[in-house]
Amino acid sequence: MSKWTHPNTSAIPLLALALAAGSTAYAEDAHEPGWSGEVAIGYLQKSGNTRSTSFNGKSKATHEGEQWRNLFKLEGANESADEIRTSENYFAATQADYKLGENSYLFGLLEYTDDRFSGYNYEASSTFGYGYSILNEPDHLWNVDFGLGYRRSEVELSKDLEEEGIARFATQYKLKLSDTTVFEEVASAEKGEERTISKSLTSLKFKVNGNLWAGLAYEIKHSSNLPKLLLDDGSIARAKKSDRITSITLNYVF
Repeated sequence: MSKWTHPNTSAIPLLALALAAGSTAYAEDAHEPGWSGEVAIGYLQKSGNTRSTSFNGKSKATHEGEQWRNLFKLEGANESADEIRTSENYFAATQADYKLGENSYLFGLLEYTDDRFSGYNYEASSTFGYGYSILNEPDHLWNVDFGLGYRRSEVELSKDLEEEGIARFATQYKLKLSDTTVFEEVASAEKGEERTISKSLTSLKFKVNGNLWAGLAYEIKHSSNLPKLLLDDGSIARAKKSDRITSITLNYVF
């Protein structure tokens, strides 16, 4: 599997326009058949002693059927300071749920990560398992998933392949606080022999008008072990084990 080509900064807005993809939509739409989802875009520019820009785009969509639920997700983020790239990553995922009953399901999940500052050219994983909805109301949702799978990662400097079995636990909690406010927490942990990867996303969304929402989110990703990486100036450094991102976005919900 070859490394994706990293687009330059000018190509990032095109990525945002192309985003079309998963996870469940807002809680009030969780049981509606057909398609639902959202597209979110955030941009920040600073000037003064230093000039910095940051952009992030996210898209997710869900197709709810009688027996199957299909989820898709696509994300991209880019940061630079004084015209030097400081962060660049892309993420894609798809999940298929086969409903066993009103509150339980079997799932298959595929994920692909391309993070330029992680020390890896790419990380790909597949997981299969069982999920259960502890709460399954239109305005109050809590899902838990557990599965077993496989992860493959290519180290950037050595080109070595890391291949390992993984155990994955994930949970999603969503609460409609009012007609105009939605709270959500999504967390996961993926444990393998080489590394454990944990993620947490806490978000609060406020309805602006019609299908337009404003979002505030705090995201943490932690890897227990990361290789060294090659920086733009030719130097070699150890990748940081934890990334923390605070974002403000404008969201279109459909």
